[in-house]
Amino acid sequence: MNIFLQVTGGIFLFIVAVAFVAALYFKFKWKKLKEQFSFSEKSTPSHIHLIPDEAPDWLKENATNRAISAFHSFEFTDVGAFRIKEMPMLNLFGLIQPQEQMMAVVYKHESVGVWADIAVMYENGEEFTVSNAPMGQELDTRPNVRKLFDKTWDELQLFKTAIEERGSGPYKSPSAEEFPRVFEESYARDMTWRNRRGGPTKEEIRRVAENMDIDFDEDQIDEAHAKTMESTMDQLNDECIQQFVETTPMPVSEWESIRDDIFTIHEKIPPHMLLEYLDSYIGFSEEQMDDMESLTDPDMPIFELFQRINEILPDELKLRKVGEVSEPVRGEIYAGLADKFDS
Repeated sequence: MNIFLQVTGGIFLFIVAVAFVAALYFKFKWKKLKEQFSFSEKSTPSHIHLIPDEAPDWLKENATNRAISAFHSFEFTDVGAFRIKEMPMLNLFGLIQPQEQMMAVVYKHESVGVWADIAVMYENGEEFTVSNAPMGQELDTRPNVRKLFDKTWDELQLFKTAIEERGSGPYKSPSAEEFPRVFEESYARDMTWRNRRGGPTKEEIRRVAENMDIDFDEDQIDEAHAKTMESTMDQLNDECIQQFVETTPMPVSEWESIRDDIFTIHEKIPPHMLLEYLDSYIGFSEEQMDDMESLTDPDMPIFELFQRINEILPDELKLRKVGEVSEPVRGEIYAGLADKFDS
Protein backbone atom coordinates (compact mmCIF):
# COMPACT_ATOMS: atom_id res chain seq x y z
CA MET A 1 0.00 0.00 0.00
CA ASN A 2 1.06 3.57 -0.58
CA ILE A 3 0.83 6.63 1.63
CA PHE A 4 -2.74 7.82 1.46
CA LEU A 5 -3.58 10.97 3.36
CA GLN A 6 -2.49 14.13 5.07
CA VAL A 7 -3.88 15.81 8.11
CA THR A 8 -3.83 19.53 8.76
CA GLY A 9 -4.76 21.60 11.76
CA GLY A 10 -5.39 24.48 9.40
CA ILE A 11 -7.85 25.52 6.78
CA PHE A 12 -8.02 22.25 4.86
CA LEU A 13 -7.92 19.70 7.57
CA PHE A 14 -6.80 16.58 5.82
CA ILE A 15 -3.80 17.82 3.85
CA VAL A 16 -0.79 17.88 6.23
CA ALA A 17 1.13 14.79 7.40
CA VAL A 18 0.80 12.23 4.64
CA ALA A 19 3.81 10.20 5.62
CA PHE A 20 3.27 10.75 9.31
CA VAL A 21 -0.24 9.41 9.83
CA ALA A 22 -0.34 7.03 6.87
CA ALA A 23 3.05 5.45 7.42
CA LEU A 24 2.33 5.11 11.11
CA TYR A 25 -1.02 3.55 10.31
CA PHE A 26 0.54 0.84 8.19
CA LYS A 27 3.42 0.31 10.61
CA PHE A 28 0.99 -0.12 13.48
CA LYS A 29 -1.16 -2.53 11.48
CA TRP A 30 1.92 -4.48 10.47
CA LYS A 31 3.00 -4.86 14.08
CA LYS A 32 -0.48 -5.71 15.24
CA LEU A 33 -1.42 -8.22 12.54
CA LYS A 34 2.07 -9.52 11.76
CA GLU A 35 1.48 -8.84 8.09
CA GLN A 36 3.95 -7.19 5.77
CA PHE A 37 2.79 -4.08 3.97
CA SER A 38 4.69 -2.13 1.37
CA PHE A 39 4.40 1.61 1.89
CA SER A 40 6.30 4.75 0.99
CA GLU A 41 8.30 6.40 3.75
CA LYS A 42 8.59 9.67 1.92
CA SER A 43 7.76 12.54 4.23
CA THR A 44 5.16 15.19 3.78
CA PRO A 45 6.12 17.80 1.14
CA SER A 46 6.43 21.35 2.45
CA HIS A 47 4.57 22.76 -0.54
CA ILE A 48 1.86 21.48 -2.83
CA HIS A 49 0.46 22.66 -6.16
CA LEU A 50 -3.13 22.35 -7.36
CA ILE A 51 -3.61 21.40 -10.98
CA PRO A 52 -7.04 21.71 -12.66
CA ASP A 53 -8.44 18.25 -13.29
CA GLU A 54 -9.59 18.22 -16.91
CA ALA A 55 -11.16 14.74 -16.74
CA PRO A 56 -12.60 14.30 -13.22
CA ASP A 57 -14.34 10.95 -13.68
CA TRP A 58 -14.28 10.51 -9.90
CA LEU A 59 -17.01 13.16 -9.63
CA LYS A 60 -19.48 10.65 -11.09
CA GLU A 61 -19.14 8.33 -8.11
CA ASN A 62 -22.12 8.26 -5.76
CA ALA A 63 -20.38 9.42 -2.57
CA THR A 64 -18.61 12.32 -4.29
CA ASN A 65 -21.69 13.41 -6.21
CA ARG A 66 -23.85 13.26 -3.09
CA ALA A 67 -21.45 15.41 -1.07
CA ILE A 68 -21.14 18.08 -3.79
CA SER A 69 -24.92 18.12 -4.32
CA ALA A 70 -25.44 18.62 -0.59
CA PHE A 71 -23.20 21.69 -0.62
CA HIS A 72 -25.11 23.01 -3.66
CA SER A 73 -28.28 22.86 -1.55
CA PHE A 74 -26.62 25.25 0.92
CA GLU A 75 -25.89 27.68 -1.95
CA PHE A 76 -22.23 26.80 -2.34
CA THR A 77 -21.03 27.41 -5.89
CA ASP A 78 -18.40 25.41 -7.76
CA VAL A 79 -14.75 26.37 -8.01
CA GLY A 80 -13.81 23.17 -9.80
CA ALA A 81 -11.92 19.89 -9.63
CA PHE A 82 -8.19 19.67 -8.95
CA ARG A 83 -5.37 17.19 -8.68
CA ILE A 84 -2.47 17.70 -6.28
CA LYS A 85 0.83 17.42 -8.12
CA GLU A 86 2.69 16.02 -5.12
CA MET A 87 -0.10 13.57 -4.13
CA PRO A 88 -1.25 11.67 -7.23
CA MET A 89 -3.75 9.49 -5.36
CA LEU A 90 -5.72 12.46 -4.02
CA ASN A 91 -8.28 14.60 -5.86
CA LEU A 92 -10.40 17.46 -4.56
CA PHE A 93 -13.35 19.62 -5.54
CA GLY A 94 -13.57 23.18 -4.28
CA LEU A 95 -16.69 25.24 -3.54
CA ILE A 96 -17.38 28.67 -2.04
CA GLN A 97 -20.33 30.24 -0.25
CA PRO A 98 -19.88 34.00 -0.70
CA GLN A 99 -22.84 35.00 1.49
CA GLU A 100 -21.57 33.03 4.50
CA GLN A 101 -17.93 33.66 3.51
CA MET A 102 -16.99 29.97 3.62
CA MET A 103 -15.11 27.50 1.50
CA ALA A 104 -15.77 23.78 1.22
CA VAL A 105 -13.63 20.96 -0.13
CA VAL A 106 -14.73 17.46 -1.09
CA TYR A 107 -11.81 15.03 -1.22
CA LYS A 108 -11.53 11.67 -2.93
CA HIS A 109 -8.64 9.32 -2.29
CA GLU A 110 -8.16 6.02 -4.07
CA SER A 111 -7.73 4.14 -0.78
CA VAL A 112 -9.53 6.21 1.85
CA GLY A 113 -12.67 7.28 0.00
CA VAL A 114 -14.55 10.56 0.31
CA TRP A 115 -14.64 13.20 3.05
CA ALA A 116 -15.29 16.94 3.29
CA ASP A 117 -14.14 20.11 5.07
CA ILE A 118 -15.70 23.53 5.52
CA ALA A 119 -13.24 26.34 6.20
CA VAL A 120 -13.52 29.92 7.43
CA MET A 121 -10.67 32.41 7.24
CA TYR A 122 -10.62 35.54 9.38
CA GLU A 123 -9.29 38.99 8.62
CA ASN A 124 -6.90 38.70 11.59
CA GLY A 125 -5.22 35.60 10.07
CA GLU A 126 -6.99 32.98 12.15
CA GLU A 127 -8.51 29.88 10.54
CA PHE A 128 -11.38 27.58 11.49
CA THR A 129 -12.21 24.22 9.94
CA VAL A 130 -14.83 21.55 10.50
CA SER A 131 -14.34 18.13 8.96
CA ASN A 132 -15.75 14.61 8.78
CA ALA A 133 -12.31 13.21 7.93
CA PRO A 134 -11.78 9.73 9.40
CA MET A 135 -8.42 10.71 10.93
CA GLY A 136 -6.69 13.91 11.94
CA GLN A 137 -7.68 14.77 15.48
CA GLU A 138 -4.52 13.00 16.69
CA LEU A 139 -2.25 15.80 15.51
CA ASP A 140 -1.47 19.08 17.26
CA THR A 141 -2.81 22.31 15.84
CA ARG A 142 -0.68 25.31 14.99
CA PRO A 143 -1.39 28.65 16.70
CA ASN A 144 -4.34 30.73 15.45
CA VAL A 145 -6.08 27.64 14.10
CA ARG A 146 -9.17 25.91 15.45
CA LYS A 147 -10.52 22.60 14.19
CA LEU A 148 -13.49 20.37 14.89
CA PHE A 149 -13.63 16.74 13.78
CA ASP A 150 -16.48 14.28 13.70
CA LYS A 151 -16.40 11.51 11.11
CA THR A 152 -20.12 10.87 11.61
CA TRP A 153 -21.19 14.36 10.48
CA ASP A 154 -22.85 14.71 7.10
CA GLU A 155 -22.59 17.88 4.99
CA LEU A 156 -25.60 19.48 6.70
CA GLN A 157 -24.05 18.95 10.13
CA LEU A 158 -20.74 20.33 8.89
CA PHE A 159 -22.50 23.43 7.60
CA LYS A 160 -24.55 23.97 10.76
CA THR A 161 -21.52 23.46 12.98
CA ALA A 162 -19.46 25.92 10.94
CA ILE A 163 -22.22 28.55 11.27
CA GLU A 164 -22.66 27.98 14.99
CA GLU A 165 -19.00 27.76 15.99
CA ARG A 166 -17.19 30.23 13.74
CA GLY A 167 -17.71 33.29 15.96
CA SER A 168 -18.40 36.87 14.96
CA GLY A 169 -15.63 37.51 12.43
CA PRO A 170 -14.83 39.58 10.49
CA TYR A 171 -14.19 36.93 7.84
CA LYS A 172 -12.30 37.00 4.58
CA SER A 173 -14.48 36.69 1.51
CA PRO A 174 -13.55 33.66 -0.61
CA SER A 175 -13.26 33.79 -4.39
CA ALA A 176 -13.03 31.11 -7.03
CA GLU A 177 -10.00 32.76 -8.60
CA GLU A 178 -8.00 32.76 -5.37
CA PHE A 179 -9.04 29.31 -4.16
CA PRO A 180 -5.91 27.44 -5.39
CA ARG A 181 -3.56 30.06 -3.91
CA VAL A 182 -5.40 30.16 -0.59
CA PHE A 183 -5.38 26.37 -0.39
CA GLU A 184 -1.67 26.07 -1.18
CA GLU A 185 -0.67 28.89 1.18
CA SER A 186 -2.64 27.47 4.10
CA TYR A 187 -0.98 24.12 3.55
CA ALA A 188 2.44 25.80 3.44
CA ARG A 189 1.79 27.64 6.71
CA ASP A 190 0.95 24.38 8.42
CA MET A 191 4.06 22.67 7.09
CA THR A 192 6.30 25.61 8.01
CA TRP A 193 5.04 25.32 11.57
CA ARG A 194 5.56 21.55 11.61
CA ASN A 195 9.02 21.78 10.05
CA ARG A 196 10.18 24.41 12.52
CA ARG A 197 8.81 22.38 15.37
CA GLY A 198 10.93 19.46 14.19
CA GLY A 199 8.33 17.02 12.90
CA PRO A 200 5.85 14.79 14.74
CA THR A 201 6.03 14.34 18.48
CA LYS A 202 5.91 11.15 20.50
CA GLU A 203 2.59 12.24 21.95
CA GLU A 204 1.09 12.54 18.46
CA ILE A 205 2.33 9.05 17.65
CA ARG A 206 0.86 7.77 20.91
CA ARG A 207 -2.53 9.32 20.07
CA VAL A 208 -2.52 7.75 16.59
CA ALA A 209 -1.96 4.35 18.16
CA GLU A 210 -4.64 4.91 20.78
CA ASN A 211 -7.17 6.04 18.17
CA MET A 212 -6.67 2.70 16.41
CA ASP A 213 -6.97 0.76 19.67
CA ILE A 214 -3.40 -0.49 19.43
CA ASP A 215 -1.45 -1.16 22.61
CA PHE A 216 2.08 0.16 22.05
CA ASP A 217 4.73 0.08 24.73
CA GLU A 218 7.22 2.93 25.11
CA ASP A 219 9.93 1.11 23.13
CA GLN A 220 7.61 0.82 20.16
CA ILE A 221 6.60 4.48 20.47
CA ASP A 222 10.29 5.42 20.54
CA GLU A 223 10.96 3.28 17.48
CA ALA A 224 8.09 4.82 15.52
CA HIS A 225 9.20 8.32 16.53
CA ALA A 226 12.78 7.63 15.43
CA LYS A 227 11.58 6.41 12.03
CA THR A 228 9.42 9.46 11.47
CA MET A 229 12.29 11.71 12.53
CA GLU A 230 14.60 10.02 10.02
CA SER A 231 12.03 10.50 7.29
CA THR A 232 11.51 14.14 8.25
CA MET A 233 15.27 14.83 8.25
CA ASP A 234 15.66 13.33 4.78
CA GLN A 235 12.69 15.26 3.43
CA LEU A 236 14.05 18.54 4.76
CA ASN A 237 17.44 17.72 3.25
CA ASP A 238 15.82 17.26 -0.16
CA GLU A 239 13.79 20.44 0.10
CA CYS A 240 16.71 22.55 1.33
CA ILE A 241 18.73 21.35 -1.67
CA GLN A 242 15.83 22.19 -3.99
CA GLN A 243 15.66 25.68 -2.49
CA PHE A 244 19.42 26.04 -2.98
CA VAL A 245 19.14 24.97 -6.62
CA GLU A 246 16.41 27.53 -7.26
CA THR A 247 18.26 30.45 -5.64
CA THR A 248 22.01 29.87 -6.01
CA PRO A 249 24.08 32.06 -8.33
CA MET A 250 26.56 29.18 -8.67
CA PRO A 251 27.79 28.70 -12.26
CA VAL A 252 26.29 25.74 -14.08
CA SER A 253 29.69 24.12 -14.53
CA GLU A 254 30.37 24.13 -10.79
CA TRP A 255 26.90 22.84 -10.02
CA GLU A 256 27.33 19.96 -12.45
CA SER A 257 30.55 18.98 -10.69
CA ILE A 258 28.91 18.69 -7.25
CA ARG A 259 25.27 17.86 -7.87
CA ASP A 260 25.67 14.19 -6.94
CA ASP A 261 27.68 14.88 -3.78
CA ILE A 262 25.69 17.50 -1.86
CA PHE A 263 23.49 17.34 1.21
CA THR A 264 22.25 19.64 3.96
CA ILE A 265 23.07 20.17 7.59
CA HIS A 266 19.81 21.72 8.78
CA GLU A 267 18.61 22.99 12.12
CA LYS A 268 16.12 20.17 12.71
CA ILE A 269 18.68 17.37 12.87
CA PRO A 270 18.78 16.24 16.52
CA PRO A 271 22.43 16.23 17.68
CA HIS A 272 22.17 12.62 18.84
CA MET A 273 21.13 11.61 15.30
CA LEU A 274 23.79 13.57 13.41
CA LEU A 275 26.29 10.70 12.98
CA GLU A 276 23.65 8.32 11.69
CA TYR A 277 22.43 11.02 9.33
CA LEU A 278 25.95 11.73 8.02
CA ASP A 279 26.71 8.04 7.67
CA SER A 280 23.65 7.54 5.46
CA TYR A 281 25.04 10.08 2.98
CA ILE A 282 28.80 9.51 3.27
CA GLY A 283 29.49 6.10 4.75
CA PHE A 284 32.06 5.77 7.55
CA SER A 285 34.25 2.97 8.81
CA GLU A 286 33.67 1.62 12.31
CA GLU A 287 36.87 3.31 13.46
CA GLN A 288 35.75 6.66 12.09
CA MET A 289 32.35 6.28 13.76
CA ASP A 290 34.04 5.56 17.08
CA ASP A 291 36.24 8.63 16.74
CA MET A 292 33.30 10.88 15.95
CA GLU A 293 31.11 9.46 18.71
CA SER A 294 33.71 10.57 21.22
CA LEU A 295 33.22 14.16 20.01
CA THR A 296 29.43 14.12 19.99
CA ASP A 297 27.79 16.42 22.51
CA PRO A 298 23.96 16.26 22.54
CA ASP A 299 23.80 19.77 24.02
CA MET A 300 25.92 21.39 21.31
CA PRO A 301 24.18 23.37 18.52
CA ILE A 302 23.94 21.20 15.41
CA PHE A 303 26.03 23.45 13.14
CA GLU A 304 28.83 23.71 15.70
CA LEU A 305 28.76 19.97 16.31
CA PHE A 306 29.01 19.29 12.59
CA GLN A 307 32.04 21.57 12.26
CA ARG A 308 33.75 19.71 15.08
CA ILE A 309 33.15 16.40 13.31
CA ASN A 310 34.10 17.69 9.86
CA GLU A 311 37.45 18.90 11.14
CA ILE A 312 38.60 15.40 12.07
CA LEU A 313 37.51 13.73 8.83
CA PRO A 314 40.29 12.61 6.49
CA ASP A 315 40.85 14.89 3.53
CA GLU A 316 39.02 12.60 1.10
CA LEU A 317 35.87 12.81 3.23
CA LYS A 318 35.99 16.43 4.32
CA LEU A 319 32.93 18.44 3.32
CA ARG A 320 32.91 21.91 1.86
CA LYS A 321 30.17 24.46 2.47
CA VAL A 322 28.74 25.72 -0.83
CA GLY A 323 25.68 27.66 0.28
CA GLU A 324 22.93 28.39 2.79
CA VAL A 325 19.12 28.43 2.76
CA SER A 326 16.48 29.71 5.17
CA GLU A 327 13.53 27.69 3.82
CA PRO A 328 11.92 25.30 4.58
CA VAL A 329 14.27 25.52 7.59
CA ARG A 330 17.70 27.02 8.11
CA GLY A 331 20.28 24.83 6.41
CA GLU A 332 23.87 24.82 5.23
CA ILE A 333 24.60 23.03 1.94
CA TYR A 334 27.76 20.92 1.77
CA ALA A 335 29.54 19.04 -0.97
CA GLY A 336 31.84 16.07 -0.52
CA LEU A 337 35.24 15.26 -1.96
CA ALA A 338 36.86 18.59 -1.11
CA ASP A 339 39.91 17.86 -3.25
CA LYS A 340 37.93 18.22 -6.46
CA PHE A 341 37.34 21.89 -5.66
CA ASP A 342 40.96 22.61 -5.04
CA SER A 343 42.34 20.99 -8.16
